[in-house]
Amino acid sequence: MVGDAELILAGGGLLVAGVVASALAARLRLPALLLFLGLGMAVGSDGLGWINFDDYSLAKLVGTIALVLILFEGGLATGFRALRPVLRPAASLAVIGTTATAAITGITAGWLLHFSIPEGLLLGAILSPTDGAAVFSLLRGVRLPRRLALALEGEAGLNDPVSVMLVIVMIEVIRMPGYGALDAIWFLVRQIAIGGGLGLIVGALAIQALRRLGPAASSLSLVASFATAAVAYGAAGSLDGSGFLAVYLAGLALGGAKLPARDGLLPFHEGLAAVADIGMFFALGLLVF
Repeated sequence: MVGDAELILAGGGLLVAGVVASALAARLRLPALLLFLGLGMAVGSDGLGWINFDDYSLAKLVGTIALVLILFEGGLATGFRALRPVLRPAASLAVIGTTATAAITGITAGWLLHFSIPEGLLLGAILSPTDGAAVFSLLRGVRLPRRLALALEGEAGLNDPVSVMLVIVMIEVIRMPGYGALDAIWFLVRQIAIGGGLGLIVGALAIQALRRLGPAASSLSLVASFATAAVAYGAAGSLDGSGFLAVYLAGLALGGAKLPARDGLLPFHEGLAAVADIGMFFALGLLVF
């Protein structure tokens, strides 16, 4: 049995290792997420054997919460106003680019690995996103033209929901022989409409709430902004919409608004996203065996 003190000590040690890995990655010009992944592999069952972790349900929960925090922070840091001039190319890359990548990769995988076409396309859908966490992290460490950086940030935030929807569609195609094109189209339309609509509604309500709180209640504003991400994802997911699309759009709505506590919101959510990066990729590293 492991006591509470040991668990808290392990969590603190993990965060310290994440800080060291981030500093080392910056010096080596490497993505810090690669080192987080390597750290999980090193202490996992096929490394030092300190942690034997094979709980896929818990890993899914960790990944979902982490991605919610990462996407919300990405939207908050960008904002609708800044993204609007590059919204068309960003959305085109996220939708058309991700779908084309999934198709090309899936067909190639099916040919090379002797998978059926649906199985190959499922693998292609899994591999198609550029990963918002990685892109947001990398773009903070490089200097690119502002328009190009915004387009890449927008694409990274929007392509995760697209790829998740493609993965779900391909799973249904494999699992249910009668699942056809109309079923897939209806699913995608429902996911985008509900997720997009609720994301914008929750974002608009959050703006009004944060303005009413005012600068005097800065600590409550941080809690309210954190709740915005949870409510956007949970409401959309509960109604069979895209929760990841909802949380990113809610972040964009808040990021483009004039808020009394804005100066405190950005570093707060940047810190949460950093912890989410460490936790998610560490858990993924533990699953490598």
